[in-house]
Amino acid sequence: MTKSHARSNRIALQSGTHHHSFSQILLGRKGAMNCDFDKTGGQIGRGVMAWVPQANQHDFEGLNPECELLVLDLANNDPYLNALLDTWSVSLNDVRYQSPDFCRLPNQMVPMIDFIAEELAQDTSPTRAQRLSTMLLPWLGEVFSSEIATQTGLSRFDVARLNSFIDRQISQPISNDMLAIALHCSPSHLYVLCQQHLGCSPQAYITQRRLALAQKMLVQTRLPLDAIAQETGFSDASSLSRACKRNFQKTPGQIRKQGA
Repeated sequence: MTKSHARSNRIALQSGTHHHSFSQILLGRKGAMNCDFDKTGGQIGRGVMAWVPQANQHDFEGLNPECELLVLDLANNDPYLNALLDTWSVSLNDVRYQSPDFCRLPNQMVPMIDFIAEELAQDTSPTRAQRLSTMLLPWLGEVFSSEIATQTGLSRFDVARLNSFIDRQISQPISNDMLAIALHCSPSHLYVLCQQHLGCSPQAYITQRRLALAQKMLVQTRLPLDAIAQETGFSDASSLSRACKRNFQKTPGQIRKQGA
């Protein structure tokens, strides 16, 4: 494949596992499909885009009979694609080797996806498929380049900002969506960032910080266990006790006694 092209893909209720030697952009048009990669996954529905870098194996499962995607197969040496990437200040290597991701498209792009799918239904020739892909790619430019810029900025992961946000909210439930907003990234990017820089999932890291504060409060205060659990975001004293045993191999009472 020397040129990128667009195609409609009716998934319906099909499922399977596969990978490609080229990158893809999957655009939800009808119904919904689950798409799972090694470290992330999501659902592609109408108005949702999934970025699939080359050679990334993924599981897919159509969730309803009408499930249909518009697919852009991106040729590795497509001169038009390279020229677009240059205008977005993104290199081809960044595009090829970034992690998979999902994002919601601007509302104004959804009719364009419908238009291109309808045009493909009228003319399935390779030339038409290539021309329609060149029509759609510039529309994806802003979304596409901002997502890539986020992923290629992994080395700039702001742990201090993450810690500050968790500590301010530590007595409350903290979701991955909340953390992603605080760090200006998507939830799936957040997962990759935490695995790469912290060696664990976002929720596991939150638990670590809850436990560190609980341990400090056990040693430095005489507050009852229920109060400490409430202050550190555990549902109750029993939940905090189980977490202490699992992570420290000690009960809260033992931690308090040894720290006295």
